Amino acid sequence: MLPRVGNLMLTVSGQRVDVARVEAMVSELQAIVDSIATRAGRAALIEDRRQRVVVYSEQIEPMDEVRRRSILRRQTTAEVIAFFREVGVQQATGAIRTPACPRLDMLPRVCIPIRHGGLLLGFLWFLDPDESMTDEEIASVSTTTTDLALALYRENLSGEIASQHETEAIRLLLADEPDARRHGALALLDAGSLADDGPAVAMAAKLSMRPGGRLDDLARIAVEQALLESRRWMGPRRAVHMSRYDHGVLLVRCKRRRTCVEVRDIAAHLNAALQGAVRGLPSVSGAVVGVGQVRSGLAELRKSYDEAALAMRVALQLPAVGPIARWSKLGIYRVLSQLTSEDMSSAGVHPGLERLLDNPLHLPLLETLETYLDLACSAGATAQQMNLHRTSLYYRLQRVEELADTSLKDGNERLSLHLALKVARLAGRYQPGADTGGVVEHADGRAPPGRADVQSLPGRPSTTAPIADPVETTRLDIRRHRHHAHLMRRDAGGTTVEHRAGGTLEEKGCDGRRGGVMRTSDEIYHRVRWDPRFDPARFVLGISRRGDGLARIPLPSFVPGGDIPWHRVVFIEADGEVVWDRATGVDRIDASGAGRVRDAQADLSFDTSSGRGEPVGVLDVSPTARTAVAWIPPAELWPPIQDIRRDYDPQIHRWPPHVNVLFGFVPESDFERAAPLLASATAQTPVFTARLDGVRTFRHRAYFTVWLDPTAAGGAPWADLHRVLQQRFPRCRGPAKNFTPHLSLGRTRDPRRVTADCATRLDAMTATVWELVLLTRRGDGPMRPRATVALRTGEVRWLPASDLEAPDPEDTAWLSEITDR
Repeated sequence: MLPRVGNLMLTVSGQRVDVARVEAMVSELQAIVDSIATRAGRAALIEDRRQRVVVYSEQIEPMDEVRRRSILRRQTTAEVIAFFREVGVQQATGAIRTPACPRLDMLPRVCIPIRHGGLLLGFLWFLDPDESMTDEEIASVSTTTTDLALALYRENLSGEIASQHETEAIRLLLADEPDARRHGALALLDAGSLADDGPAVAMAAKLSMRPGGRLDDLARIAVEQALLESRRWMGPRRAVHMSRYDHGVLLVRCKRRRTCVEVRDIAAHLNAALQGAVRGLPSVSGAVVGVGQVRSGLAELRKSYDEAALAMRVALQLPAVGPIARWSKLGIYRVLSQLTSEDMSSAGVHPGLERLLDNPLHLPLLETLETYLDLACSAGATAQQMNLHRTSLYYRLQRVEELADTSLKDGNERLSLHLALKVARLAGRYQPGADTGGVVEHADGRAPPGRADVQSLPGRPSTTAPIADPVETTRLDIRRHRHHAHLMRRDAGGTTVEHRAGGTLEEKGCDGRRGGVMRTSDEIYHRVRWDPRFDPARFVLGISRRGDGLARIPLPSFVPGGDIPWHRVVFIEADGEVVWDRATGVDRIDASGAGRVRDAQADLSFDTSSGRGEPVGVLDVSPTARTAVAWIPPAELWPPIQDIRRDYDPQIHRWPPHVNVLFGFVPESDFERAAPLLASATAQTPVFTARLDGVRTFRHRAYFTVWLDPTAAGGAPWADLHRVLQQRFPRCRGPAKNFTPHLSLGRTRDPRRVTADCATRLDAMTATVWELVLLTRRGDGPMRPRATVALRTGEVRWLPASDLEAPDPEDTAWLSEITDR
């Protein structure tokens, strides 16, 4: 038999209230629940509206585990609350029977909602394991809840007032003004919430939601329960807490001399309480705790709270930090975490790194670069840690320099790259160890027991083959390639397992072709050249030039058996996506949709109406700098613009005169998926007139960009067009914080002189914006139009492939591809 316990909720608030009033209130509630239990002939329990235990009668009958935990812990778990909400106790206006739940070890119950004037105050619960409680007995007990409702209303009111006082004091303690913080500290001490002033620390707790999950009431209740449990564990007058919209705050008065040990123990307990409270919540994937530094007094806790909140943010973005993030242990992330979401752009730190971040297949290069920089640029230590041959390491670093347009011999460049990688980690754009789609990775360097994931190869679909566990190694075949060594082993199931850098296992089915090794560059070339499913014009070969870096050439321009041998083909791209890479072992031309021939008979009429003028869908694909959605002015406006660009713009051979609306855009391989969304967006946008007048500049680190303003007639149409497109393509935000329509005229270090020269040579021009153009760049060629999208109608037209990949800046004949209807 458990002893009777009075009202427990009031003791949680930590407020000093009138003792006689509390005793009278407890006595009244206890007398009522004892009377109800006697009348019903069974044990009764009362909870408040958040299902925290208020008072209960003697428990003389066998209890289930849910009732036992509720009494011992003074609260119900979030998993149990979710079950009762599904049953409908929150909406019930009368008695309701709840079924048993073996999963929760819970017996059937009878629940009577306690309401006062239509307001839900709590619940009266009876265990009914054999469902012997009759409707007449339930009705008899229900008539007695009037007095209970009044008593519970007074009790809730008193508890809410005390809790509001504490919450208000905490808000003052965390305010910006020093006077407010001192007043908040005094209020907590006067109320008896904390024993005294002295060293204190702040902790912040937040839940990590699954994709598609949202922070609902159950999740917030779980956070509050964890905070309350930690307070009870520490003892009275040791801590206070406050629940905010998306996280909880725990302020702790430290007592031990070794505060670091004490803080570590409290944080560990809070984390354990959080993990237990969220168990069973389908929308929650985990929880994190941020810990600030210990401060000398309560009035200094605002700084500790800011640190705890930033540490919590880092822990959410970087799972490797662990569920408990201490501000003092975050290193460089102490600085980076203070950047806002808008400022957290790796392009602002090192623009060249964007080319690697945009393509998930470059993840091995990013991991290699970060490890190299983390280890003080020690090639030996990097090769050893990543299990790489030094030749492979040097080649990967060379590829980084080529793709990022940088030099690892420059100290400033190394610092910029290192910071950009850390910023990308914190922003969630760079996740080491993520699956790139081309390699099956295992954390322990072994295949999963009982199966092997087999990568698709030509003529053989992906399969799942059983393998022996442990792996029966029947042959060890060491094959040395020109750039790195591969360790091959064949298991009893006929699957070749290839071990490479960083303990990665690349598993490929063995079909008798060279033991399942990735295909050679000449095999890929001939496959693309003669397979009718591929468009050779959309493929680019990366060629290693002796002592002169890398060159990109279009696949149709490559001559097999000519001056360039096959071993100097180091990678193959399609639509800007790497589909074959000698160094990283990527061979995914069959798995990727890049470079595929478009179906000329495809139906290009799209439903452009969503019924409410809202987006009909989005394409959540990482952008690439090799594509853009832009407006190209008519040919009659080109001469004065090109005359200026010839003098000042080094990109004149790469770009036509244009105003980008989205740059970068999705890869060319995703254009078919993007077309319906572009049609839907532009169908909502009317044709408008653009007036090009006024020469302005952007400032960069080493130069200024001079540009012509196309918004002289008003910027609203451009902003609306950009907004509706970005709604469909949320990742295509571009490197700038705000969208500024502009037509680039050139670059200069003397903006005043060049701006004046351009303004003198240009008159105001007017043109109608009635369609946008999809531009792509293949290999080292220029940006070329591939399709147009008409405003107001949303009509999409695919343009025929052009043989002219490098037009002269004076040539406007190719504009007929766009304007000739």
